[in-house]
Formats: sequence, C-alpha cells, structure tokens
Amino acid sequence: METQSEQNHVAQKEIAHEFSSWPVNEAQLKNINDIRGDFDHLLTLISNKMPPQNGRYLGVVKTKLEEACMFAIKGFSKP
Repeated sequence: METQSEQNHVAQKEIAHEFSSWPVNEAQLKNINDIRGDFDHLLTLISNKMPPQNGRYLGVVKTKLEEACMFAIKGFSKP
C-alpha cells in the first residue's frame, strides 16, 4: 500500500510531452468543439450509407476518423 508521501510523489511527476495537454482559450475551444461536431456528422453520414455487411470497414473508418480528429484537435490546441 502506498503512503501519502508516495502518492504525492507520483502526482507530482512531470508527464511526458507526448501525453500532456495544453490550455486552450475560448476561440481554440470553439474550433475544437466545431471540429468534433464535424467529425461526428461525417461519421453519421458514412454509417448511414455503408451496407451492414461491411461492418469491418466501418470499424476502420471510425478508427481513422478518431485519429484524424485527435490530430486536428492537437493542431488547434498546441501553443
């Protein structure tokens, strides 16, 4: 069991830059939310048009859209 001192030490460890987030201002937050909404809308359009028997391909589409959305958000939020 960790002591309080050990827990504090873990909490204070600096996170690698690959996993950290950046503070965003209101304009950046609006762009981020707009992008998320656009990706959501695109996924809905694709999902509604793809035949049910092609579910594997839809899974790949979802993964790639998630990845693209993540990089778009990083692009808007990185200082």
